[in-house]
Amino acid sequence: MDTIQGFMFKQSGVFLASAIIIYREPNGTIWHAQVRSQQYTKGDVVAYIVATIPVGSEMRFKVNVVWGRDKTAHETFEQGYDWHWSYGMAGGHSKTEIMACYRITGTTLFNTLHFDGLKTYDEALKHFNVNAPYRG
Repeated sequence: MDTIQGFMFKQSGVFLASAIIIYREPNGTIWHAQVRSQQYTKGDVVAYIVATIPVGSEMRFKVNVVWGRDKTAHETFEQGYDWHWSYGMAGGHSKTEIMACYRITGTTLFNTLHFDGLKTYDEALKHFNVNAPYRG
């Protein structure tokens, strides 16, 4: 299982969408959901730093499509960095942070969640052609 420090997501569909990070704590059996309430429209790119999820947890990415079909990623990752909460919120980023990159395309009922691979934070910005994403 690959170790990451966050997710970067591009909303490329013609609908409103929000994101959910699903995780299971180390040695746990119950999956929890960290719901992100902000909704994104076509073209929005957002970075989710997993600061509040316990180190070693298994994580998956899910997109909640408003009035449509939600999508859950097949890939599972391990939360591998013990973030200091204020550091993550202050906007400081290391060029070596590994992000799992996703984008969703299509319409409300016919959409696809694409896994674009693991990239460093800077590589992910270039991949999605943005200078700075929204913070989830």
